[in-house]
Amino acid sequence: MFRKISAIVFVCSLVLLAMPEQASTDRGEVGATGCRVCHPDQYRAWSEGPHSKAYSILDSKQRKSSKCLRCHTMDKQPHLQAVQCESCHGIGKYYAKDYIMKDAKLAEAVGLKPGKLDDCARCHNDEAPGMKAFDSKQSWKLLPHSGTAK
Repeated sequence: MFRKISAIVFVCSLVLLAMPEQASTDRGEVGATGCRVCHPDQYRAWSEGPHSKAYSILDSKQRKSSKCLRCHTMDKQPHLQAVQCESCHGIGKYYAKDYIMKDAKLAEAVGLKPGKLDDCARCHNDEAPGMKAFDSKQSWKLLPHSGTAK
């Protein structure tokens, strides 16, 4: 019995250690600024690209529409507006710690999602008003940070 309790305490401790200090919401998003610490090149490319401006292009009426906010922001908190890193890569609550990110298999096991071409269709689809024809394969090549991975 003591071994089982010890094992449970150990696993719970690991989970708590894995939680980043900068997690700022109940769900555990760290936001692009949190990712910037370890991924400055990707952050710079993202901040210069269209995804970082997704919220700012909405007018005041659209900023109140859940249909618009579904794709243009992760949360109503100012630092999570726009298409964040976690919009595609999963909420960083458990994988954002440096020692976890250094172990790709562990990072994926606790929530890191590799960005996939199919993920684009969650927002880039026929339901999005004003969306021009979207060629995901061509657009993937233009994704500002896709060539900056280390």
